[in-house]
Amino acid sequence: MYQFKKIQLILILFFIASLLHCFAQTTKVLTLDEAIKAGVDNSKQLKISMSKANLASEKSKEYETDLYPSIKASAGYTRLSPVSPFTFEFPGSTTVYTFFPVYLNAYSSQVSAIEPIYTGMRAKYTLESQHYLEQAAKFDIDKDKTDVIFNIINAYLNIYKIKASEALIDQNIDEIKQHVNETENYEKQGTAIHNDVLRVDLQLSNAEFTKLDLQNSYEAAIYDLGILLGMPEGSHIDIDTNEVSLFSIKEIKSKEDYIKDAINNRGDVKAMESRNKASETNVLVTKGASLPQVNLGADYYLANPNQRLIPPDDIFKATWDAGIYLSYDISSLYTNKHKIAQAKIQQEQTQDNYNLLLDNIKMEVNQSYTAYKESQQKIDLSKKTIVQADENYRTMHSRYTNHIALLSDLLDANISLLQAKMNLALSTADAEVAYYKLMKAIGNTK
Repeated sequence: MYQFKKIQLILILFFIASLLHCFAQTTKVLTLDEAIKAGVDNSKQLKISMSKANLASEKSKEYETDLYPSIKASAGYTRLSPVSPFTFEFPGSTTVYTFFPVYLNAYSSQVSAIEPIYTGMRAKYTLESQHYLEQAAKFDIDKDKTDVIFNIINAYLNIYKIKASEALIDQNIDEIKQHVNETENYEKQGTAIHNDVLRVDLQLSNAEFTKLDLQNSYEAAIYDLGILLGMPEGSHIDIDTNEVSLFSIKEIKSKEDYIKDAINNRGDVKAMESRNKASETNVLVTKGASLPQVNLGADYYLANPNQRLIPPDDIFKATWDAGIYLSYDISSLYTNKHKIAQAKIQQEQTQDNYNLLLDNIKMEVNQSYTAYKESQQKIDLSKKTIVQADENYRTMHSRYTNHIALLSDLLDANISLLQAKMNLALSTADAEVAYYKLMKAIGNTK
């Protein structure tokens, strides 16, 4: 008996601990602004874009160093094999003179510096081209940030649509349950047949199946939103469906103004403009290969023995040289022209891509603008439909209560009212999505 009570106590304690753990896992309700901030802060896509921008910045710094003097230092030691020294004996003299003594240990060190004076402006234009590419990489961040924000908004509003639909289904289930009770009472009174009860029960089951689908869709959408926001695995989050600013009134400008805003504001347009300038500058870089180069150079030597000194001596001695050097690759006159042609073709392709991007932006803005206008019309139409469907439902319910309308008419009216309410809820959310899609098209989802 004691052992059994001990087991019961352990189970109770385990159950209480489980409840405490469940209560500890509170659900964090996020506003749209909070969701956007979390998504932007944790976006892997933006981290990749920023990494590319940092890489482009480092490349620019690397090309800047090409404008600095090139300085090299070297040192070495050589052990020479023994050879006979160069000697000379004057006629009539017994003295042998050694003019070039042999030293078997050779030490050498050298510092060289070369400063480009003129390289056909290639170093300057190369750096300028890389600066444009660096700017393009930074503009890519703006474009990717716009995409990330829109994806978060779209996911957030998708959850709103699911929750709004589920709330309407719950209301509809309550109404159908009332119809079940009414029909069962009518069956007892002999004014309805059992088949009517079955039909209402069937409609109730269909509504409950719909709710189950919505619950599964909600779980999947919340999970996807958590990943999109970079939340830790197992985080409990939800959206704030009571957020006042979620469906605030939006001021809309003309389509032409939005097209101008898109061309002036979009990150991909600015990035393409920078890449176009980079390709133009790259043509000048390629042309510079056909021009002569002028360099200044200087060397400092410290050697033992120093070969420039005659006769050599077994001591360290320093010497230096300096000069100006002109070089010209004459073969570039016929080899570089094809590279120039390729650079010009690449520049034309970049310009064509830029023009194509502008055309696509105009179409995107037009489609988004039209979709938003249409969504507003759907909202107005849905409101009118709700008034009509609600009046029809009340009329049919009254007639059914007074036994002058069929159950099928009441059920059809109930479905029509539910569909009208669904259309309004979904149209409202779709209008918000359409608005932010228009803002994405002009590069302004902030």
